[in-house]
Amino acid sequence: MRQEIKVERETYRKNGKEFYTYFIKGKIRGKEVKIAVVPPDVGGYTVLDIVFDTEMAVDLIVTPLRDQRRKRRNYFRKHLLGAFFR
Repeated sequence: MRQEIKVERETYRKNGKEFYTYFIKGKIRGKEVKIAVVPPDVGGYTVLDIVFDTEMAVDLIVTPLRDQRRKRRNYFRKHLLGAFFR
């Protein structure tokens, strides 16, 4: 089963420069939430900018994977699909 989630971005200004913040919005147990998406290093923001291109939202596709020896689902594959990959 594949789940599709939107990763969004919005602009903010700091020291006269424009930057993006990345997040996932949704509902958890009936409450609206906004979860930050932060790359592990500064270079990750460059990759996110490339993937998003001019879009303000892209699909995050999460696919459960199974360990073939144990036949159980125990990890996930994640893909960001932006204009760059279409």
